[in-house]
Amino acid sequence: MESEPQRSGRYDRQLVRGARTNALGTAAKVLHPLFLIPATRLYGPAAFGLYLIITAIVELGGSLLSGGLRDGLVVFAGRRDPQTDPDHSAFVHSLIGTAFQYGAIGCALLVAAALFAGEAGILMIFSHDEVARASGRELAALLPIVVWALPCMVVADLAIAATKALMIMEYDTIILGFGKPALLIVTALVGVFVSPDVVGLAWGFVVTHLLLAVASIWALARHFDLRELGRATLRPRYERALLGFAVPQSLNMSLTSFMTNVDQFVLGYFGVAPALIAFYGTAARILRSVRQAKLTFSGAFAPVIARLYGEGKIAELEKQAGTVARWSTTIAMPALLVVVGLRRELMLIFDESYTHDTTFMLLLVVLPLLSCVFGIAGNVIVMTGHSRWNLLNSLLTAALTLGLAPVLVPRWGLMGAAAATLLTAVVVTALQVTQAKRLVGVGVAMRLIYKPLVAGAAGAVVLFWLGETLGDSIYWHVAAAVVAVGAYLAVLFTLRLDPQDRRLFGLGR
Repeated sequence: MESEPQRSGRYDRQLVRGARTNALGTAAKVLHPLFLIPATRLYGPAAFGLYLIITAIVELGGSLLSGGLRDGLVVFAGRRDPQTDPDHSAFVHSLIGTAFQYGAIGCALLVAAALFAGEAGILMIFSHDEVARASGRELAALLPIVVWALPCMVVADLAIAATKALMIMEYDTIILGFGKPALLIVTALVGVFVSPDVVGLAWGFVVTHLLLAVASIWALARHFDLRELGRATLRPRYERALLGFAVPQSLNMSLTSFMTNVDQFVLGYFGVAPALIAFYGTAARILRSVRQAKLTFSGAFAPVIARLYGEGKIAELEKQAGTVARWSTTIAMPALLVVVGLRRELMLIFDESYTHDTTFMLLLVVLPLLSCVFGIAGNVIVMTGHSRWNLLNSLLTAALTLGLAPVLVPRWGLMGAAAATLLTAVVVTALQVTQAKRLVGVGVAMRLIYKPLVAGAAGAVVLFWLGETLGDSIYWHVAAAVVAVGAYLAVLFTLRLDPQDRRLFGLGR
C-alpha cells in the first residue's frame, strides 16, 4: 500500500512526464499553421476560406458527438486507480464500450440529418446578400463530402481518450499531435493533383480523419481487449452517470467550438469575401496554435484533477493548477511576442495577397494569454464533474457573442469580429475562475504564476518601444522581436525558475 507522500510524488511525476510528452505534441501542432501554406498557395485564398467554414461546421458536429463522452471517459475512469482497484479493467472496458455505443448512435443521426437537411440549412443561413448566397451554394455542395469525417472523428476521439484515462499521453501526442497536421499537409499536396479546388481540400480532410481513426484503434488495441470492447458496445446499456455528464459537456464543447469559429461564420453571413475570411481565419489559427501551450499541460493534468478531487486533496489540486498555468504561460509568452512583432511578415508567408491591415491581431493575441493564465479553471470545473456549469457559461457567452457580432462586424469588419471574440473570452474566463473557486475551492494562485507575466510585460514594453524607434523593414522587425524575447528570458531568469520548472525544462534541480 502506498503512503500519502509516495502517492503524491507519483502524481507529481505523472504530471511532469505527461507534460513532457504533450510538449512534443504541442511542438508537432505547430505544423497546423504550416498546413495553411500549401492549402492557401495551391488552392487559393477563396477556396481555403470556404474550407475553413465547412470544416468548422463538421468539427462543431464532432464536438457535439464526442466532446462530452471523451471527457467523461477521463473523469470516470480516471477517478479509479488501477493499482488499487481490482475491478478497474472490467469497469473501464464497459465504460468505453458504452461511450462508443452512444457515439455511434449520435453519429448515425447527425450524418443522416446532414445528408437530408444540411443543404437547406446552409442555404437558409447564408442568404444575407449575393456574395453570401454564392458561398452558401458552394458550402452546400461540400457538406456531403466532409460529413463522412464525423464517424472517424468520434472513433479517434474516444479511442485516444480511453488511453488518456490510463494516464498514457503518448498516443495523443503521436497520432493527434504529429499525425493530424502532417496528414493534412500530405493530403493537401496530393489532393491538388486530383481536384485543384476546394473539393480536393475537402477530400483530404476526410482521408486524414479516416487514417487517424485507424491509428487510434491500433493504439486502443495495445491496452484494451477489442473483443470485450465490441461486446460492451453492442450490449444495450444505460449509463446514467456518464450520460448525465456527457450530454451537458457535449453541448458545452459544441458551443465552445462554435464560439471559436463564430467570427468566421459571422463574416461569411454578412457577405465578406471568402478570400478575406481566409486571411482572418489564418491569423486566428496562428494565434490559436500558441494556445496549444496550455493544452499541452491541461491534457496531462486532466486525469490528475479527477484523481486528486476524488481523494479530496483540494489544496494540492490548487497548487498543481497554479503550476500548470505557470508552465503554460512561460512557454506561450515568447511565442506571443514573436507573433505580435512579426504579424505582417507572418501573414505574407501564407499568401502574397495577404497585405490587409493586421491590427485586429492585437486583440486576438489576448485570447491565448487568457487561456494560459486562467483557462485551467475550466478544466477543473469539468474534470470534477460540474459539466452543467460549463454548459451554462457557454450558453451565456454564446448569447453575448451573437449579440455583439451583428453590431460590431458590419461596422468594423475584421476588427469588429476580433472585438466580439475577445469580449466573449473575457466573460467566460471570469465565470470559470469564479466557479472553480466556489464549486471546487480551487482559486487562481497568482503567487505561482506572476513570474512569466512580469517577464512578458517587460518583453512587450521593449517590443513596442523598439517598434516606435526602429525602421519599418522586416530586418528591424525581426531584430525587435529577438530583443524582446531576450528581455523576457533575462527577466524570467532574474526572478528565478521554480524547482519544478527546472526539472520540466531539463535544467537540473
